[in-house]
Amino acid sequence: MRMHEAELSAWQSCHSTTSPVASLPPEILTAIFLYVTEIDAPRANTYPGGRHRKSLGWIKITHVCPRWRQIALGTPLLWRNIVLRAGGTETMLQRAAGVLLRVNVATNPRKFRTQLAPLQKPTSRLQVLSLVMMGGWRNGRRSMALVPHTWLCNAQDSMRELSLDFVYCDWGRLRFPAMVSLKLSYLGLRHQRAAMKHLPTVSMLASALATMPNLQILDLCNAVSPRSLPKDSTDPFIRTPLPNLSTFNIDMDMRLCTLLLRHLAIPHEADIVIISRDDEPDIQSLAAQLDELQDYLVAYPAHAAPAFHLTIAYRAWRAEVHAQGSVAGSFHGIFDSDAEGMTILLGKLPLADADHLELGPFGFHRDNLPNWNQIFGSINLKLRRARTVTINLETSSEVLLALLERGPQMMPLLKTLVIRIDFIDQMPDRDLFRARLDELSSVETIEVHTYALSLEEKMEDYMDGVRPEVRYVTLNWNV
Repeated sequence: MRMHEAELSAWQSCHSTTSPVASLPPEILTAIFLYVTEIDAPRANTYPGGRHRKSLGWIKITHVCPRWRQIALGTPLLWRNIVLRAGGTETMLQRAAGVLLRVNVATNPRKFRTQLAPLQKPTSRLQVLSLVMMGGWRNGRRSMALVPHTWLCNAQDSMRELSLDFVYCDWGRLRFPAMVSLKLSYLGLRHQRAAMKHLPTVSMLASALATMPNLQILDLCNAVSPRSLPKDSTDPFIRTPLPNLSTFNIDMDMRLCTLLLRHLAIPHEADIVIISRDDEPDIQSLAAQLDELQDYLVAYPAHAAPAFHLTIAYRAWRAEVHAQGSVAGSFHGIFDSDAEGMTILLGKLPLADADHLELGPFGFHRDNLPNWNQIFGSINLKLRRARTVTINLETSSEVLLALLERGPQMMPLLKTLVIRIDFIDQMPDRDLFRARLDELSSVETIEVHTYALSLEEKMEDYMDGVRPEVRYVTLNWNV
């Protein structure tokens, strides 16, 4: 009995009953509220009659009891995320008095000015602003929405993130020294000549970017006016430095893209995605853009070593280049091109510095297949550092044979040959393949990647008796 009494006394001394179990300290409740505000924002129907239901989001948990509501109302930071399409804007602005605001607006041209009106006074507290224009199409044209210039002028010191989707502003007089993320998207705008006058020129945008030394993310889709081509210099005296840029995404006309690149100094450590569009691809425009990218492409292998992986493919009339390594920084380029442009593309890439080179798939039409022997010969293909080469066979085996015919002098360090295949008839003549492979004495392993066990069995017969070790990998269609 004494033993049980001692245990009970010890248990009671470890469990205070002075505070109710259901009562959490205000600091913990506030932390919980702040966490939920980031994952469950209030929302409303995006379109009339849409399936998305209205929701109070995180605000629902503040209604658990009067005490929780009192704490929430006394914490201005909780109310800084303002989703205008969800309603209650004035109330949230009052509760967020004195703190920086993060505003998300998704509207149509008819309601644009009305919905933005409540933000006229607190514009100097805008920290994050996302404006998305929905609808507005009429007779094949889209209505224009312009952000009031006084708005953005008042927010110049506080603005850190700005995202405009089919919403325009006057960039010639704006400066955002605190900006860390800028996204401008006008997808499909290339064919709307009337809207082009609302876009900044390259020099105008570069001047604005020069005032953003802390910029980390720059995402541009058709965000430059074609007026730049005859107006702006193709050889600026000074490039605009963006020393802290870590992500750069650009999707626009190839010539405008090249001109913009000539005005910017992009860090080699940045992740770059370039989609260059050209309705009528020409070799000169492609060569000019690749020349502009030379500084980055040539420097990249040095800081990516020892795992510089370079991929070249062709899908849907577009050439794709992807470069990545073991450290920060990557490059992904998509260029409108044709079979003739592959010679220019491959000749401008640092193939000789790749530790792992991946070729294909090349989805050219069978009537317009490149002559890979001629291409590799004209660029004098040398893979002096490649230890692994991956070939994706899709429409033809010519790229595999052309590569093997380069001989051991051109690929002295090659250890692993990876072949990705969908059908057995994509492989070249068996005897010819073995003859070329025997010349590459450095190759120790062949990896065959397929999507079907039945194909793997056929490849085992095809590879039976080859000198290198053969490994088979069954790929997952869902990956």
